[in-house]
Order: sequence, then structure tokens, then C-alpha cells
Amino acid sequence: MNHLIKRDEPKNLIDSVIEKVAEVVSNIAGIQLGDKQRPMIESRLRSRMLKLKIDSFSEYLNYLNSNLDAESQALLSLLTTHHTFFFREFNHFEFLLNKGLSRFIERAKQRKDKTIRVWSAACSKGQEVYSLAMFFRFHLMHMAPDIKLEIWGTDVDSASVKSAKNGVYKTDELRQSPAMYLDGNWIRGTGNVQNFSKAKDHLLAQCHFETVNLLTSETFLKNKTFDLIFCRNVFIYFNQDQIQKITKDFMKHLDQDGFLVLGVSETLNGLPLNIEPIGPSVYQHKRVQEKPQPGKTAPINLVKPTPKPAPEKPIEVLCIDDSPVIHALLGKILVPEQGFKVAAKANNGREAIEILKSRKFDAITLDMHMPELDGVGFLKEYKDRSAPIIILSSVNRDDPSIAQKALAQGANDYIEKPSLENLAQASNEIRSKIKLLLSMKKSAA
Repeated sequence: MNHLIKRDEPKNLIDSVIEKVAEVVSNIAGIQLGDKQRPMIESRLRSRMLKLKIDSFSEYLNYLNSNLDAESQALLSLLTTHHTFFFREFNHFEFLLNKGLSRFIERAKQRKDKTIRVWSAACSKGQEVYSLAMFFRFHLMHMAPDIKLEIWGTDVDSASVKSAKNGVYKTDELRQSPAMYLDGNWIRGTGNVQNFSKAKDHLLAQCHFETVNLLTSETFLKNKTFDLIFCRNVFIYFNQDQIQKITKDFMKHLDQDGFLVLGVSETLNGLPLNIEPIGPSVYQHKRVQEKPQPGKTAPINLVKPTPKPAPEKPIEVLCIDDSPVIHALLGKILVPEQGFKVAAKANNGREAIEILKSRKFDAITLDMHMPELDGVGFLKEYKDRSAPIIILSSVNRDDPSIAQKALAQGANDYIEKPSLENLAQASNEIRSKIKLLLSMKKSAA
């Protein structure tokens, strides 16, 4: 029989319990949980009560007061663990590839230990840390194999930190990561743990984890300087004074050429900080403009103001699939508002080859199972790899007879076909991977 929570309790009682819970968490971590977070607190608190088999808020309040120390830690974990996933907000990784990597490499070459140092300041259960580790490992192997990497992941919740140290995730979680980053970094479980994968030793060795409160981080930060600090989607828990203090601490320990990265919906505008934006929620130390020497006047700038850049041309994609449904879904995913355009469609590999005789595309999506000429057949016949090719298939990525053949023939990555059920996730994954592959092509040119 399912355990039920009473629904007829007075609102003022529920509010008082929520206020008590917010106070408990604030006393531990200093974070602010106000009216905006109230629905989240109540929802998670009800889940907690179900787990404890407590059927009323009044009973939970008694339980909290009787078990304050242990329950306080449980509440901290409950209310500060935010939803995250591998390669979240992928535009930041694109920005690092285009603007950050070469800068960090040059700085590291000037150091005796030749090490790039990264801090994920609110790492939750570690997905962000391992995403960064995979990203840097792949590109450093190609760009600067002599450069080493050190990544720190911290979080206020010790339970999340413990999980991150373990480095074990559901294999399905990892599948949204680009295949080139996954390659060689994870061990698939067997038997009872066949649905899980563990980070390999070389990845674990680069990643260090610690429980840290960002308001009292001095001990952790002592003698540390970072090239890159990620602190994404956590400032919603702090007030303006706290955000200013934390950011100042970050900047004291950020290398002179380093980047501070916030969540895409977060901004530091309006705060008296010596920083400047350089990308999408990316900041650096404010550059000091050279002052004229005494007795000399500043030179007159006769250069015309830089005109606004022309709108970027959308990424033109050729979609090869025999399903009208998939063509319709891709038409919803690859839209101009996101910087894409479905420039042409083909129902099979043969049609695609005819189209490609007279047209060029920025990227190609390819189904594996089609009449006349299937995906592998297309890859064997069409040898031009100037446009990245991404496989879209309902066949599991781990199927060696399909995925590995396609990748061996020159496909760049492999993604589960979009459907109405997974449309949001598939949309982000398809767009992100196409952009990444094009960014890599551009940086290699």
C-alpha cells in the first residue's frame, strides 16, 4: 500500500515548516532559499516525507527537531543537489574550444609543471568535472600532449562529493556525450552492474573532489590558482552581497588570462567587480587600458567604430532518412532560430549522392537502415569528409555491427533518433554535436 501525505493541513503550518527547513539549510551553507524556491522546497520535502513514511508536516517538524544534526545534512543534500548532466550548456565547451584552449596551453607552457588547472566550484555529483576532463584530455592529446591537467570539483553537499569521487554513472547518462570524448575513458559494467559505467583510472587521477562552502572557501583556495573556474547555476541560492564576495574570491585565484564561467541565465552585471564579459556568461579580469605618459596627450583614435557583425549564415544540413516522421522532427530541431537550416532532404543514400554531386553542405545527418543504399553503403561510396557526418539511428550505439562500422567508415558521431518522447534532449544533442564538429574543423584549419 502506498504511503500518503495529508493534504488538508493548514497553509500557515506548511509555510512555517518550509521556513524552518530554509533556515536550517541557510545556517549550514549560507545559501538563501526564498519565495522563488518555495515550490521546489515543498516538492522535495514531500518526497523526503514519503521516504521517511511521515504523513504530515507537523509530524515532520517534530522529526526534524528530534534529529536535527542528521536531518540537517539530509536537507542540505536534498535542497542543493541540482539537476545536471554531462556536457550541459554545451555552448560553453564550444567557447572553450574556440577561445580558451590555446590561451590556457600557452600559459601552461610557461610553468615549470606545465599544468592547466580547472575548478568546478559547484560540481554536484561530478558530471561537470568528468565532462571537463574528457574535453581537455581529447584536445590536449591533439594540440599539446606534453601539457598536464588538474581538475578540482567542490560542492557544499558531502553526499554529492562522495558520489562524484566514485566516478560511476548510468551508461544512458553518458550517451549524450560526444563519442570522441567518451572513447577510451569509461569501463562498462557487467552482470548486476551492466547498466553502469565507471571512469577509467587515467580520468580519475586528474579529478580531485572536496566538500567546500563557497562562502568559507579560504582554506581550500590557499596557494591555488586556476585557469578556468566553472560556477554554473548556483548563484540563484545566494543574495547579491554573497555573490559579490564569492566572485571576488574567484577572481583572486583566477589566472590573469583565465576564464570564469557562470550559467547561461546568470549575470554579474551591476556588481562593482573588476571583471569584463568575454563570452556567453564568461568573464575575465578587466584589461587595464594604457594611460598616456606625463606631458603627452593621448593619441586621437581616427579608426571608425567597428560595424556590427553581419548575421551568421545558418549551418546548412543535408538530412538522409527514409522516414517522413524523422524529416519532420529534424525540421523542428534544425531551425534558423538555433542557427541551422535543413537545406535538403534525401530518402536514401543513392538520392543523397546525387544531391551531393551539385551541392555542398555544412553537415550531414544519416540514417543506417534505408532502401537502395543504406548508411554504411553511403559511407563507402561517398568519400568526401569535408562535412561532418552524424549517424541518427534507432539501433543502440553499442551495437558493434552498426555503430562501429559507421564510425570506421568515417562517420563522426552516433546519436539515437529523435522522437516525440525525447525531442528536447535529442534536439540539444544533435545541435550541440554538429556545432562541436564544425568548431573542431575550424580550429584545425
